[in-house]
Amino acid sequence: MRKIAFQKHGEATTEIDAQEKAADKNVDKEIDPELVEAGIASAEGMLDRILAEDENTQFYEILPKFSVLWNDFDSAIIEDGTKFQEDMKKNHKTKVNIVAFCEKQMRDEELKAEKKSI
Repeated sequence: MRKIAFQKHGEATTEIDAQEKAADKNVDKEIDPELVEAGIASAEGMLDRILAEDENTQFYEILPKFSVLWNDFDSAIIEDGTKFQEDMKKNHKTKVNIVAFCEKQMRDEELKAEKKSI
């Protein structure tokens, strides 16, 4: 009897885990890889997460003009957030290029010093 219950529970757990993994993969696909590389992926959808995590959200949504105010606020934040993300992407690319250049220069100087020592 216990084995049957464990098998059913195990199958249910496996199905739930598979669904959660699929949902996680879908979320990962939506995030811009450049944002992940620049280390600012958490900025994506930040306001929606804050609102979703707030325990008083249901009370806010009852307010008559909440949706209008939220949409105005959200659109202004999205505009500034997009500018921030683009700036951070550019800065990250610049940083990567500088690091690559410095690595190449250091390697070249290392090879020159090695040739001189021979």
